[in-house]
Amino acid sequence: MRISKIRPPASFVKAFLFASIFSALALGETSTALAQDGVDLDKVDLSDLLDVQIESASKQAEPLSEAPVPVTVITSEMIKLTGVRTVKDALTLFVPGYTESEDRNEVLFATRGIYATAQQKVLILINGHRINSRSYLTATPDHGIALHNVDRIEVLRGPGSSLYGNVALSGVVNIITKKGKDVKANMAEIGAGNHGQKRVRILSADGGDDWDMLAWGQYYRAAGEIRSLDGNEPHNPGKVGDIRIDGVENRSAHDFGINFRRGKWTFFGASRQSQAIEPYASGSAVYDYGRYRTFQETGPGLGMAHQHLGAKFESDLGDGWGFSFNPYVDRTEVVGILAGAAGAGTGITWRDQDIGMITQFSKNYGGDGGTGTLLVGAQIDTFALTESAMVTITGGELGNHAD
Repeated sequence: MRISKIRPPASFVKAFLFASIFSALALGETSTALAQDGVDLDKVDLSDLLDVQIESASKQAEPLSEAPVPVTVITSEMIKLTGVRTVKDALTLFVPGYTESEDRNEVLFATRGIYATAQQKVLILINGHRINSRSYLTATPDHGIALHNVDRIEVLRGPGSSLYGNVALSGVVNIITKKGKDVKANMAEIGAGNHGQKRVRILSADGGDDWDMLAWGQYYRAAGEIRSLDGNEPHNPGKVGDIRIDGVENRSAHDFGINFRRGKWTFFGASRQSQAIEPYASGSAVYDYGRYRTFQETGPGLGMAHQHLGAKFESDLGDGWGFSFNPYVDRTEVVGILAGAAGAGTGITWRDQDIGMITQFSKNYGGDGGTGTLLVGAQIDTFALTESAMVTITGGELGNHAD
């Protein structure tokens, strides 16, 4: 089957435009794309759209109409109908102001004209768990994040550092996974496409009144599109040779994870990996990919591997008070080859580990002046760079090693 470009059905285009126009009229600054699972937007009462529940704007469940920042909600139905394959595809298609951006060895998007060579200004979360690296600050929105397990993606289109910390400078993307009790199924999917694309997806879900489980897996690999340049390329004239576009080899992309709830405890674990092969070497030079010896199983380009573990205890203390406790552990490995002309380059690698906890109290209040929630919390976070190395490359062969 062909995995690339899928045109959205006319009915979906109608639904998306309907939701966007309505949100602009009814919510002012909050422009929202909505299409809840199982809901026909042609028949839904307009007032119901204001009651869609979100969690990311204030770190608590609240109606979309009460969100204090501009928010876009992307649902699983929107992802399914449009055939988007990555978080980047979904964000650039549905979120106002989020646009396509490119770097030679990383998958990126830009937010309202803020362009960078790494995805370090938007915080990406899975069920509220940070997946951005502590050292490099990035979380690449590529095939290393699965979408078939997603219930919705909540996007805060503005600075969120007051709630989320240093990476949330221009936005927050919170990926909310499905509830096992709503799915109660086992699924396996195998796909293949042009340019050597291969994809495997699995999902297992179940749940009851006091427990819930969702487990998922995704594997993706692609040789990439080989394009021959004859020197007349309009955006890079004078270059002659073959370049490889959208390749994911040596280190395949994957995302395996589980979200399990029992009573007041929720446990999250995931192992993710991704890689982006460089179409061009430094200085936009054309290079021979096959000439390079792999460095820690990675060829030219940048690869990242992440492991996440987290637990969360939530309790209703009565009289409007709530309490949550969230310990976590995250590890990241960055490895790759920054290719240069004539087989030159640099191999780089480092690993970091982060251990921390977040404790939070909440209090709901109400009166003649209105209602709201007071949040008070503290976070302890310890970070360590556990290993780093750099290797010079000459003629495609590994050379001198340096820490």
